Amino acid sequence: MDSRIISKIDEIFNKEFPFEDESSDEYDFEKLENNNNIIIPAIYKEFLLMNKYEYTKDDYFFPTIEKSSSTPADGLEFIDNFYSLASFFENSDEFMDLWCDYVLPIGEVAGDFVCIGVKEHNLGKIYMLNHDDEEREDGLYLIADSFSDFIMSFRLVDSN
Repeated sequence: MDSRIISKIDEIFNKEFPFEDESSDEYDFEKLENNNNIIIPAIYKEFLLMNKYEYTKDDYFFPTIEKSSSTPADGLEFIDNFYSLASFFENSDEFMDLWCDYVLPIGEVAGDFVCIGVKEHNLGKIYMLNHDDEEREDGLYLIADSFSDFIMSFRLVDSN
């Protein structure tokens, strides 16, 4: 993973709340991909294996490319939490059964999902899945063209 991305991850995550220790041995990316005919982007796999934290620091926000009716006026969103390796695997099958098979959840924002594209046509793109959306059938709004762009887009917003 690019050193700029590692540095940004180090900057934005709150290290007071680490995930419980997880062994990556029990999670099989290849099996998940083959069983569901999906591709999990390599950079996101690396992130899952290296990241030990669930929450970003309080004043870090990210912009979205596409805005929904629930997007704040300033266009900046706050991610409630990122999924751990275990959460990603535990939620993937159920998510695909409920929503669709071309994105998987990587975190949550105010009851909605932040997702990553896992099919050839949207591979690696980051979306907001607005589950109550009535404007779009799939409820997906583009956040970033890649996971790298998503991580690098986080910025500190002074709340004062």
